[in-house]
Amino acid sequence: MNEISSIFSDAFDYWWLVVPLIILFFLRDFWRIYIVDKHIDNLDWILLELSIPKENLKSIKAMEQVIAALHGTYTWGLRPSEIWIEGKVEDWMSLEIVGFHDGVHFYIRTLRKNKRVVESAVFSQYPDAELFEVEDYVDRIKDKPFDQKDIFATDFIFMKEDPYPIRTYEYFEDPKDENRVDPIANITEVMSRLEANEALWIQILIQPTGKGWQDEGDEIISTIMGTNKKNKSSGILSSVAKDFGDVVTNIPGAVFTPPEFGESGSKEGDRFEFKFRSPGEETSMKAITTKMSKPAFHTVIRVVYIDDKENFTGENVTSVLGAMRQYSDHTLNSLKPNLKTLTKMSQVGKINKRQRLAERKKNMVLNYVNREMPRPVDFPFTKQPKLKSIIMNTEEIASIFHMPTDLVKSRKTSLIQSKRGQAPTDLPTKER
Repeated sequence: MNEISSIFSDAFDYWWLVVPLIILFFLRDFWRIYIVDKHIDNLDWILLELSIPKENLKSIKAMEQVIAALHGTYTWGLRPSEIWIEGKVEDWMSLEIVGFHDGVHFYIRTLRKNKRVVESAVFSQYPDAELFEVEDYVDRIKDKPFDQKDIFATDFIFMKEDPYPIRTYEYFEDPKDENRVDPIANITEVMSRLEANEALWIQILIQPTGKGWQDEGDEIISTIMGTNKKNKSSGILSSVAKDFGDVVTNIPGAVFTPPEFGESGSKEGDRFEFKFRSPGEETSMKAITTKMSKPAFHTVIRVVYIDDKENFTGENVTSVLGAMRQYSDHTLNSLKPNLKTLTKMSQVGKINKRQRLAERKKNMVLNYVNREMPRPVDFPFTKQPKLKSIIMNTEEIASIFHMPTDLVKSRKTSLIQSKRGQAPTDLPTKER
């Protein structure tokens, strides 16, 4: 304890240096918030509706390849000037399954500059698909008065760490046709039964990421194998305080002499251990390794259900939550509502519950309309629901967002009734 007191005492001796650094730290965050907001406000978005011929439906693997191609928008790292001067962030897209009374629709919302990327990705796997630029369907709702509407909304997050995968479409496939299942069937069935004033929207925001997240997966595998190094430190508070003291005491003299820092941790604890692994641990290691082998995205899964207050029913909400549970694997990972975004009375605090619940519902609808991703820096003291992304690879995303296969019998999906024919080879052409 005396050591910690001594370190902080040294820090106070250099208050004239520490205080400006703290102020600069906060100003940096406010500047980042401002320039990122300005950049995002100026983005040019388009909404594309996707339709596939009924007689040309492919396996879910085709949609996985589409999503893998969309990862091509990744920049592999923004330059400092792009981050701190232009306010740029990695481009993201929105994959959306939308249900109204008139049917089920599939959309891809992207930046106009990435339209060609989306078209190439889709047509490479679905040559007979149709991809139309359309007006945003949220306009059918957002301009109407909400005093007579009720809303359920939530984002979904993982139960475990990101490297653990959820159950994917390969689990539902079976060599025998009679045993095959399309996981999207539950969702489209609910949407196909919506009444005139109902709307059910599912939004999957995807923002490409690199390989940095895989370090956590490697660490989990090492822990399971028993080869993870154990570092016996003297305590978190002591370590942080010591590092802070080292920085402060070295800054004044760093111009003239190289800074010196004390060693942290103990070499005593750096040893390897081996342990026998259970079948569940073997399964986890294999699944994590497979997940890390495919392109991945920062992902937000968001659901909004809207209906008239007098007709609002929890049945459709329960059905959607149940549809998400089919991707659960207790050995690996599961999806659960992010309680900080869940529009439920018990999750908004203990004071002014009704008002706070109404604010959360409004904010969640705005998050959906704006296709809101977590920002690099959050504005302090905001009433907005705390957003959180998860890491999903192409296989996981395609398991939730894909065109219905021939196993889905819903009649209200946006499928082209007939295959688009090719032009006759003997069609006369105008001579030039």
